[in-house]
Amino acid sequence: MNLSGFFYFLGTTTGTLFKNSMDLLVLTLVAYMVISEFSREKTKELRYLSLAFGILWIESLLINILLFFEVFLHYERPEGIQSLFLSISTSFLEACAILFLAHAFLTKIFEKREESLSRTTRRYFFLITVLLGIVSWLWYLDLTAPKGHFYLYQGIIITLTLKLFFLFYAIVEIFRNRKGIKYVSDVIIALFFYAIPFFLQFANLVFFDGGNAKLRVIQHPFPLIGALLLARVVYLKLVDKAQLRDELRASQERYLHEKEVSKMKDEFISTVSHELRTPLTSMQLYTSLLEAEKLGKLSPKQKDALSIVSSENKRLSRLINDILSLSRLESDQERLYLEKVNLFALCNDDLYVHMAKEKKLTFINTIPKDLEVMVDKEKFKQIYINLLSNAVRFTDKGSISISAEKKTMRWHFSITDTGVGITPKKQEKLFEKFYQVDDVLTRDKAKGGTGLGLAIVKKIVDLHKGDISVVSEVGKGTTFHLSFPRRL
Repeated sequence: MNLSGFFYFLGTTTGTLFKNSMDLLVLTLVAYMVISEFSREKTKELRYLSLAFGILWIESLLINILLFFEVFLHYERPEGIQSLFLSISTSFLEACAILFLAHAFLTKIFEKREESLSRTTRRYFFLITVLLGIVSWLWYLDLTAPKGHFYLYQGIIITLTLKLFFLFYAIVEIFRNRKGIKYVSDVIIALFFYAIPFFLQFANLVFFDGGNAKLRVIQHPFPLIGALLLARVVYLKLVDKAQLRDELRASQERYLHEKEVSKMKDEFISTVSHELRTPLTSMQLYTSLLEAEKLGKLSPKQKDALSIVSSENKRLSRLINDILSLSRLESDQERLYLEKVNLFALCNDDLYVHMAKEKKLTFINTIPKDLEVMVDKEKFKQIYINLLSNAVRFTDKGSISISAEKKTMRWHFSITDTGVGITPKKQEKLFEKFYQVDDVLTRDKAKGGTGLGLAIVKKIVDLHKGDISVVSEVGKGTTFHLSFPRRL
């Protein structure tokens, strides 16, 4: 059979059954894929695709049943009112399916515009109902008119125009908003090929009163081609969704594993820290007894050595306290005990002022004396001590100043020093655990901290639903800015 013979065969009733059977097979596979995916992930896009291909499958099944009876059982097609009902039903189903198909590919675009796709769908569904009501009336007139055909063609033209409008409406919208949408060219080509048979049928009716045999023959393969292209696009989208779902599952598994490892690590650190406290307390007790010469006189060299031991004991004690504090903050065991606090009085305590004056630094407090804020007093002290001790540690001369003010919704606190400053690269890691600004090989023990102070500060600020940022210039100094909501 040559090509012209094959096209002639497609124009027969048997050829139409063959062509529609292929359509039904493709639609069955696509409908199964889409509905299965929708049962797992109920998104708008999959809902519209499920409706579209489900309706197309029902329409194709009805047409195939009629063609089967006609070809194999020589059943004559119904006429009159029955024929009118069948034509209106299939036209209504196909128009609705095309509307849902168009909107399935437009869900992302409507989300970007923050428009209601459901409202638009209902509006167009109403349009379909009204127009098909008009078509039903025209076709009924055709049945009762003495000459016929004129009303029939008008009705077919209206239904074809409606289908073409939805398809080209989707094509234009997708093309206009193509940025950020995957498989744009594939979707547009698929919708275009799907529209070709409607366009050829429309042109045949308008320009040739449906009598152009060549246009009728040319349109035969396009419904199947359009269905195959749409199936390909849907398959690509579903494969993408499956890959994303697998990646998300793997990511969730990694997260749960890391969370479990982190929990075990925190429990280990907490246990070890508590266990270290007992021998450390004993060491501090006997060190203080030795320093007080309760256990005998000490030589100058012994006093110097004991001073170093005592200093290291205190440093180890601070490290253990910081580890325990951070462990509690990270495990969400810490709670806020909010109260009204006079910020000027808290920050101007002699203990804190002495830290600066001991290094002969100027301490400037510009906080209003009547400024009261709602915070957890003990936790804010932790914030202040850590920031102030850092400022003192890295400032050899100059000043340290603190300030605060209330705004409409938030209150702000800042601490500024004239110290060595921090490079932009190091600022990025400043609030990470165990990160220290000074290099481990060149660190001065007098300046070296535990590397946990700023991590603790960040956790406490987060607990207060606040923000913390740093502004620094090497050689000129550093400012830490903190911001908290006035009401928690």
